[in-house]
Amino acid sequence: MFRTFQILGVSEAELASIEVDHVDILTDEVQPHHYKESEDLKHFKSEKTGRGPLTEGWKERSDPVMCSYKTVEVKAELWMLQSRLEEYAHKVYTENYSLEYEI
Repeated sequence: MFRTFQILGVSEAELASIEVDHVDILTDEVQPHHYKESEDLKHFKSEKTGRGPLTEGWKERSDPVMCSYKTVEVKAELWMLQSRLEEYAHKVYTENYSLEYEI
């Protein structure tokens, strides 16, 4: 039987403020300068295992699915720049995190 527990080790107040970003390795946009067709999971088929390519709805049909938790805290306490810097840091981190879990 599975148990649900708070894996991140943060307070309930911090947990309530966390923004969850689900990464979909098939459909999330990859920036053109990072894109390689040979690594595109819509086209890739493993010669070793015979698995692939992935198709829409792969998460609902796959078992098991890897789950990874990362907590990133960005604090840019600069008046008038805070929200822009935090949004930019989130965008860059999300892009790099997605690349980490491609092939």
